[in-house]
Amino acid sequence: MKTRVLVVFLSLGLLWGTGVLGAQLVETVPGPDAKLILGPQGSPTSQEEARVLYNEGSRLLHEGDYDGAVEQLLLAVQMDPGFTDAMDHLGIAYRRMGNLEAAEEWYGRSLEVLPSNTVAYLNLSLIYRAQGRLGDAHANYQKVIELEPDNPEGYYGMGEIFQQVEEYETSAYFLQTAIQKYLDADSEHVYDAVFLQGFNFYKLQRWEDAVRFLELAQAVHGDNPTLLQALEESRERLGAGEPSEVE
Repeated sequence: MKTRVLVVFLSLGLLWGTGVLGAQLVETVPGPDAKLILGPQGSPTSQEEARVLYNEGSRLLHEGDYDGAVEQLLLAVQMDPGFTDAMDHLGIAYRRMGNLEAAEEWYGRSLEVLPSNTVAYLNLSLIYRAQGRLGDAHANYQKVIELEPDNPEGYYGMGEIFQQVEEYETSAYFLQTAIQKYLDADSEHVYDAVFLQGFNFYKLQRWEDAVRFLELAQAVHGDNPTLLQALEESRERLGAGEPSEVE
């Protein structure tokens, strides 16, 4: 598997001592086992009906029929007012429709029912970032780290935010942790974090580290123009014998 290359890379001690992706921000989607939480008006029958509506809404959401998805998911929440996964999917649908206010409202309602819902915190952070509310996004990612210390997404989000404001050393610190936790989970999302980390090293003029990380990221992001430009320049600087910045 591709991630095994990174395990070897990590074992060599190269990970640390020695908006960049150019892709649309991707929501965290609840898993197939929805949390059917009884609301004030809930009953076993209404929960079963809500599950059917939720499944149909999720299918339409996946197919890009956002209006149809919203219709089914709203019905699901009406049947079960505590159905947080349906609320989370409503947030995703509204965000993809460009209605950030409605998306924020549904994530907020989800968190009122389930304050430990890290899916809602992560997706709400995407809205805050789109609105330029980086402080609010930072607080949400910190909350995810507190609730789920082994979840790499909180650290990855922190790394993205600090890279966005050009605090590359701080970004690298969080991405180091994200990479390790992605590796622990055997997740190929590790390549996204490796790409960002390589870009951090490029900006920090740590040419050797930049080349190592960016070359690894090519396995998934090889045609990304930002990666190719940073990798080419890092190779040129390294080949010219230009010293890397000292930490």
